[in-house]
Amino acid sequence: NGHVDLSLSMVVLVASLLLGPDVGAAMAVLISLVIVVYRSSRPHIVLLGRIPGTSLYRDVNLFADAVTSPGTLVVGLEGILSFYTISHLRNKLSEWEDRARPIRTIIFDASGVNNIDSSGLYMMEELVSYFHKKTVTVVFSESRGFLRDAFSRSSLDRKIGLENFFLSTSEAVERASATRTEPDSEPSMHASVFDDAENTAHKPK
Repeated sequence: NGHVDLSLSMVVLVASLLLGPDVGAAMAVLISLVIVVYRSSRPHIVLLGRIPGTSLYRDVNLFADAVTSPGTLVVGLEGILSFYTISHLRNKLSEWEDRARPIRTIIFDASGVNNIDSSGLYMMEELVSYFHKKTVTVVFSESRGFLRDAFSRSSLDRKIGLENFFLSTSEAVERASATRTEPDSEPSMHASVFDDAENTAHKPK
């Protein structure tokens, strides 16, 4: 972000010197909007693992000793949940599925989520329905109040299951591990997570 801000400042400075302050200001606004749209379309979504000896979950790309759980994906979400965010999330899940095959549980650590719009709610509902058809449990941990309220208003919390919301990610993982040891039918997710996903575009309600 520092490099981007510095580059933006240099462009605005040069434009102001060559074309005048009004043009420089207009370019600053335009470039800022482009950056916001770009960052919104590629949100920060990471695969999390537990730091040994702690209950903390961190990005596995930044912490080489972070431990993942068989059959469980722990995914860190940040920023705004929107159509673009969920679309990017679907792609990421396809990349990560081999780390936890066969997948039984996906835990979304929502501690970094700061907003959700109607398109995000719609896409998340579609995503939850898809995984339920694959006998995969979807879990949310560390969700803030506004997110739970949004899920409640759309009845998404009941589709997910009220029992699948946890105050901490470590608690959610412990529950997933306990469930995995209970007698159950074999999961069906041996193919790619999104092999038969619909390619049609969805519109928010």
